Amino acid sequence: MKNIRKSWLLEFMRVTHTSPYLWMVGLTAIWLLMPRYLGATAIAILRTPDEIVAAADSKQTIDVLLPGFVSSRDVCKIHKIRDHFYFAAAGYRGVVDPLTGKATDAPQGGIFTVEHAVLRAHKADLSIRENVDLFQRSIASFLTTNLGERQRENPDYFKRNFSILSRSDVVFFGIEREVMVVHHLQFRAQHEPQVTIIATRWMCPGDCQDPTLVPLFLGERDAMQTYWTETGFNKDDGLPKNAEVLVDAAIAANPKAVGGPIDILRITREKSSWLMAKPECRQ
Repeated sequence: MKNIRKSWLLEFMRVTHTSPYLWMVGLTAIWLLMPRYLGATAIAILRTPDEIVAAADSKQTIDVLLPGFVSSRDVCKIHKIRDHFYFAAAGYRGVVDPLTGKATDAPQGGIFTVEHAVLRAHKADLSIRENVDLFQRSIASFLTTNLGERQRENPDYFKRNFSILSRSDVVFFGIEREVMVVHHLQFRAQHEPQVTIIATRWMCPGDCQDPTLVPLFLGERDAMQTYWTETGFNKDDGLPKNAEVLVDAAIAANPKAVGGPIDILRITREKSSWLMAKPECRQ
């Protein structure tokens, strides 16, 4: 966080060093456009012993300090780690550019988002489970540092928005040794006397009560869970269509913060394939 601000300040110094007025304008713009928090998201994972389907909305809404300014962009929320191994994140993710909706550039190997923490910790020679162990430590370390900096820099804002900043969820899924695996990591922050991160893990196989059909929802969870409870699984439609209507239910419940197009990824023992995806999301 501090590195981002320093680099921006240096850039403004180069451009405005001859004009105190422009210098002050630059400082004000930086402060007003610092992202406050990310809006909602909707990610639905359906797992059976034979396949995994992941569906995600595209809308990323960033509320900043500038009154009335809300940046909204379509982004990719399902990310490839390697062949047949993917992840998606919901909740607080770190620092993103409010104008582009993308993760802020991280010079010299810095980590400014949950996505950075995952991709830079990955080891190609390790199993999915071993990598998730690494990811858990990497994400927890990143969140501890990042939230600690936010708390020190603006304690009043941090306290007011702690309910938003304190929750991060990441789901990892793929196929390993012919088994469909899902790992869900929850990170919950505590801020007194100082920021600490409590991480918990749920995985399937292992923790799922009925491994024949396992739903997992991140983000706008209540809307998707309500739809799943009231409507149930439609066997005639298959996993992809069921996952799509779950995300649609979340969009209908909160259209200001969640929106299409919907990206859908399917993993089978034969291949991993995008059934629906924005062109920039196909990896």
